[in-house]
Parts: sequence; C-alpha cells; structure tokens
Amino acid sequence: MLHARLAAFSLFLATLTSCLGGCSPFTGIKLSSVTREGGGSLELRPRTSAYLSGDRNTADVYLTDLPAEALDPDADLKDVSGQIIHIHLFLTPKAGSTPIDSTACSASVRHVVIAGGRIGVYGGGGFLSPNTSPGDRVLTGHLADATLRLVSASPEFGDRLGPSKLDCAFRAPLDPRLANVLAARLDTILAKATPR
Repeated sequence: MLHARLAAFSLFLATLTSCLGGCSPFTGIKLSSVTREGGGSLELRPRTSAYLSGDRNTADVYLTDLPAEALDPDADLKDVSGQIIHIHLFLTPKAGSTPIDSTACSASVRHVVIAGGRIGVYGGGGFLSPNTSPGDRVLTGHLADATLRLVSASPEFGDRLGPSKLDCAFRAPLDPRLANVLAARLDTILAKATPR
C-alpha cells in the first residue's frame, strides 16, 4: 500500500515538474501590512496553480511557490520556505443579482506563510472579480484589498505583518487532481498550526 502510494506520488511529481514555470504566468500577488510602520509585505510568484469547481458559481483556487518535493503531504517542512494561497469563491458576482463592489465579499482566503518550517496562517476574505467562469478550462480573476489577519501559527512563527491586505491577480487551470493534492498538502500544514 505504501509502495503504491509512493509510486503514485513519484508519477505525480514527474508530471508536475514538467509544467512548473508554465502553469501560472500571473505574478500580481502581494500581501501587505496595513498597520506596521515601514509597510512590510510579501510577494508570491506561483510555480504551481490549479483549481476545481463543483458548479458554475463556486471554485477553489490553489496557488503556491513551494518546490514540487514539498507538496507531498508527508514531506518534512523543517527547511522549507514558501507560501500557499487557497481562495474559495463562494459566490460568482452577477450584475443586478449580487453586490459588485470592492467592499462586498465573494471569496474567503487562507494565505499560508512557511519560513524555515515555521508556519503562519492568515485568513480573511474579499471581493473576487473573475474574468472567466468556474468550470472553464482556465480561471482568471482579481481579488483586490482582501482583508487578512494571522489566525493560526506554529509556536515559533513571528507575525511581521499583522492585519494585512491581499491584492491577487491569478490564473489557474482546471485540474481537480492537482487541486486535490494541493488541498491535502494544505490540510497537513494547517494541522501543525494552532489558533491565535
């Protein structure tokens, strides 16, 4: 059973490695402090992106710059640094039917920061304006001024941002298999963080 799982993950890594660098050309992802002097910020250039959708109204988007070997749910994070973003679009905005305004909320966000194995999870939400529709071959969109704050962390994680805003332009291919792998990796990371 373990051997079969390792073989399947090795095949997945080989497939993933072949598309790294070409999966997500969008680079407009920035998490910025809104209260700290000096305006600390983090930028993310995704190496891997994928989304899945159960209907034409919702989607789960995953973006990460973690190396392929760190995406194994059982991989040790001791010397790993990187980020994973999970955006859950829970309502596709429609003119005349839903609020279409930067102060409205149509998506929740979890932005995980890993620094040398230390984990910080920022959570919140904002208004996601999709350019394509859930279920399309590629989902693109823009999440502007989403509000986030540190919601959980490993004991040694130092929050250098505090309350923050996320500005995120993304492109993610419809790939349920890869999205589920990224979701599983995210779940194991979240399990290592405790609420703040």
